[in-house]
Amino acid sequence: MKKRVKLIAVVSSFCLCLSLFVMGIFAATSVTFSVTSSLSFKANGAFVKVDAQLKQGQTADDATLQSGAPDTYQYTGYSYNRESGSDLPDGSATLNHFVNESGVEDSTWEIGEIQFTDELPVVVYHFTFTNYSPMPVQVTVTSNIQTLKTEMTGILDITEAYSNGTIMAGYTTDSTPSNTLYTITVKLEKFTNGFELKPLNLTEILFETIEEMPPDESKFPTLTFKSNGDGIASVKANSSSKPTGELNIPSKVLINGTPHTVTSIGNYAFDGCSSLKNITIPDSVTSIGGSAFYGCSSLTSITIPNSVTSIALSAFISCTNLTNVTIESNYAYKTATNTTDCGMLLRYATTVRVLTSCIGTSTNTYLNDTSKFTKTTDGLYTVYTKVA
Repeated sequence: MKKRVKLIAVVSSFCLCLSLFVMGIFAATSVTFSVTSSLSFKANGAFVKVDAQLKQGQTADDATLQSGAPDTYQYTGYSYNRESGSDLPDGSATLNHFVNESGVEDSTWEIGEIQFTDELPVVVYHFTFTNYSPMPVQVTVTSNIQTLKTEMTGILDITEAYSNGTIMAGYTTDSTPSNTLYTITVKLEKFTNGFELKPLNLTEILFETIEEMPPDESKFPTLTFKSNGDGIASVKANSSSKPTGELNIPSKVLINGTPHTVTSIGNYAFDGCSSLKNITIPDSVTSIGGSAFYGCSSLTSITIPNSVTSIALSAFISCTNLTNVTIESNYAYKTATNTTDCGMLLRYATTVRVLTSCIGTSTNTYLNDTSKFTKTTDGLYTVYTKVA
């Protein structure tokens, strides 16, 4: 679970107003990039160092801090007081602001103007975040970059990237502090005064400590995860190494170093996994796709967690040995039958355990047909047993 109170850094107002002015009469080969707002940091609860540079070049790969660049093109800040001559925290609590290398409060990166030219059409905002906290720290950036990229197609090319994912491992005295590189690359592709640029709003950068890091996707060789954006993912069987026996689907996983919550089991996800006997679906999953378990003929039991609100047609078709079903979802209770509704979940069920609290005022006419099932109570569950 994340400790949301451990918020360490907020970029509160980083609005880069990209007002471009043509410099020259005959050819628009030099423009001024006016940065009218500043980049501010606040800290509360963890130990992070921020190194930032504004680099320029012909391409992103050769972009560097240019010789003679203003001092404002660099920033170094700490959310803590340092040991003398070191970047290590001095043992005191974190600060509610950032300080510079001399320990003086310096929470704002004032950049000033940036010059684009034919020789230097690329600007890279280059951030290195280093974690000196004992717990892992996750970085989250909120911006309008993707929207602006679409609106300025053919004029500006904007990309953002992390070198080591969005989670920095916790620091111990016998380890090297973990860091990640975050970059925003802006390339001016059209030197003209015939267009109006829109502001690039980097609303906030959040650093927050997390109790534990999700397992990497490589820890699940029989599964394949697909990022669906916004930190959510779907899961399916690895076609080259299908799961057998018992399978526990994780609720969270690192995909390319970025944490994702597994919210869906895709269409045909476990199609043909005929040796899969039991599967545990985490309570992060909200949807199960069509024919998701088609042909899982050895599957004998399954639990539908409370989080599930959608089960597509024929999700459990040809699961001929799926005799034991546990339902903890009100949606599944209301819709489960032996037909294609709710994915044929109860087609072969002989024992159905329903979490009584999820029933509420709902009724399942199939399960409550006394000619088909008898009903008993077992602790927190209502148990339906098929009539012989």
